[in-house]
Amino acid sequence: MNTRILQATSLLCAGSLLVSGCANIKDDTQRTKTEGTLAGAVGGAILGGLIGAATGGGTRSIVTGAAVGGAAGGVAGHAYGSHVAKKKTGYASEEARLRGMISEARSERQSAESYNASLRKNISSQRSELASIKAAKRSGQNVRGDASRLEQNLDANISRSNSELKRKDAVLVEAKDTLSSAPAGADKSQLQTEYNSLQQEKKILQSQISQMNGVKQELATAAR
Repeated sequence: MNTRILQATSLLCAGSLLVSGCANIKDDTQRTKTEGTLAGAVGGAILGGLIGAATGGGTRSIVTGAAVGGAAGGVAGHAYGSHVAKKKTGYASEEARLRGMISEARSERQSAESYNASLRKNISSQRSELASIKAAKRSGQNVRGDASRLEQNLDANISRSNSELKRKDAVLVEAKDTLSSAPAGADKSQLQTEYNSLQQEKKILQSQISQMNGVKQELATAAR
């Protein structure tokens, strides 16, 4: 009986060494699959060997039981290891996508803040120019040249602002899609914050586009 116990113990020790050796595999997916296969094979082999020993068989019974158990355990272990590896890959991809979207939304929000601040100054300047054109018109001066320059400036700013608006919309759509599938956690909360801030900047930009269109309409009336 002591011989059988020693044989079973030897199987256990050998198996432990094999599984611990998986730490040297650098690829996480391959390591997980290999660990699952070896753990299953070792566990099956030990169980099979112990059954062979318990039934009173000799060394041949123990070896046969270990071989059969190891094969069955290896198949089951590989299947489970593959399942875990696939799940890990999914988590890693989703995490990378989420953090990438956070970075993109933050960059777009910062860009929107800067653009809106600059556009606000431009609109103020355009309003001042419009006031000067109106005053000159009332005094009987020819304002066609000034009105034409201001109109071109307005058209250029409106065109660029509409392009900026489309880009903000595209990022917001992608961020919303990412949020809908993202797991709850700090990263999702951070993306939600960036999304909300970018939405606010988009509304400001829309308002400023509306203001410039208003200035353009007033200019058309003043230049008649």
